[in-house]
Amino acid sequence: MIFTQDITVAYSQVNPKLELSNDAILRIFEDVACFHGNLAGENVLYSKSAWILTGYLVKVIKRPKYSDKLKVCTWSRLIQSIMSVRDFEILDEEGNRCIIASSGWAHIDIETKSLLRVTPELVKAYDSEPDHKAFEVPGVPKLFVPDNLTQSRDFVIDINLTDMHRHLNNVKYLELGYMAVPNEKCYEKEPDDFTINFRKQLPLGSVVESYYFEDDEGYMVVLKNKENGEINSIIKMSK
Repeated sequence: MIFTQDITVAYSQVNPKLELSNDAILRIFEDVACFHGNLAGENVLYSKSAWILTGYLVKVIKRPKYSDKLKVCTWSRLIQSIMSVRDFEILDEEGNRCIIASSGWAHIDIETKSLLRVTPELVKAYDSEPDHKAFEVPGVPKLFVPDNLTQSRDFVIDINLTDMHRHLNNVKYLELGYMAVPNEKCYEKEPDDFTINFRKQLPLGSVVESYYFEDDEGYMVVLKNKENGEINSIIKMSK
C-alpha cells in the first residue's frame, strides 16, 4: 500500500532562498508516516505499539520552491521481525521525483518501551511494496565515527527541541548537525544528500557534546551525551 498526500509548499516550510528546507522535508516525512500508520491500525491516539526511527537516508534531486504543488508518497518496503524499512518520494506536478528517502524503524511496546515483534496481521495491514524502491539498496547505511574529529559546541536539550515524549525530536538532530559545523556553512547551502543514524534517545535537559569532521565531499557530525559519553547519533552531510 502506497500512502499519498498532496501538499503545497508553504512559506513556513522554506529556507531563505524560498526553497523547501530539509527541516520541512523531515517534518513532511514524519507526518505521512504517522498517517500511513493510522490506516494500518497503529493510530498514535490509542495504539499500544509504535515505531521508533533508527535512521534516514535522504537525497534531494531538485529542491521544490515556495508554492510548488507536490505529491508525497510513502510505503513500507520491508517488515521483518521487529524492524522495518520505509521509503518516501516527493513528486512535482509532472510526476518527476524531487526528493527520495529511505528510513529504518524498530517496533516497540509503548508501555514497556521494549522491542515488540510485528504480528502477521500488522504486516498484512501495512501491505509492503518491496519492488517499489526509492534507492536500489533498501535501508539506511551504517555510519562509523571518523578519525580526527574536532570538538565543536555543547547543546542543552531544551523543551522547544523535544517531541511529545520529551526526547530530542528526530527532526532536530539535523539542525544540531548544522550548528556543529562552524561558520554556518550548512545554512548557506543546505546539503542535498544526508544520512542520519539514531543510536540513543536524548531526554529533556541532556547536555550534548558535538564533534565534526570535514573533507572535500562533506561533513560528519557526532553527537554524544556529555554525562555518560554515549554516542547518540552520527550525521553525514554533503557539501
